[in-house]
Parts: sequence; structure tokens; C-alpha cells
Amino acid sequence: MASTFSALITNREGKPIPTLVDVAPHHHRVVTCISGFETFCLDADSLAEALEIACDSSSAIQPDPENSELKRIVVRGERFKAAVTCLIAMGVPRRWIEVINRRVRKRR
Repeated sequence: MASTFSALITNREGKPIPTLVDVAPHHHRVVTCISGFETFCLDADSLAEALEIACDSSSAIQPDPENSELKRIVVRGERFKAAVTCLIAMGVPRRWIEVINRRVRKRR
């Protein structure tokens, strides 16, 4: 019998859910959200501290709005390159990192 935690971090085909690095506007600021890192046995507290150092920005740990049993880390600013580099350094394979940039830049 599979544990409930392993059911949370895999999809129906049994493949692990990719780690998402999402850049999105939040009120009047841009934030970078990292979710799905539990698949690779990363602790939220240690990852948040590493992201604060790598991104040179503040971070917060919040419950994931899509799944309340999982967590996400919110870093202030558009820091997806530094976040991806930090995730790779902590052992997450690059093929399991998905970057989504929802920021709309205004054209002049």
C-alpha cells in the first residue's frame, strides 16, 4: 500500500511532479514561487534559507493553494535564474524543473 505522501508527489502515470518555478505579478510586485520540491526530499526551511542567500532577497514559506498538504516558497523579485541554479545545486535534475514566466512586460 502506497503512502499518502508518495501519492501527493506523483501523477497518475507514476512520474514525479516537476518542480515549478513560477514568476508572477503579486499586487504591485513580482514574486518567484517555487513548489513541488517535496518530490526530491528537500526541506522547506533549508531550501528557503538557501534561496535567500542565492537570490539575495527575502523568502516566505506558504501552503500551496492547489494542494494544502504541500508547501511553496515565495521569493520577492524576478529571480528564476538564481532559483533554478540553487535547485540544481541542491540535487534537483534540470529536466524536472519547469519555469513559467507569467509576467507581462509593457512595450513602449
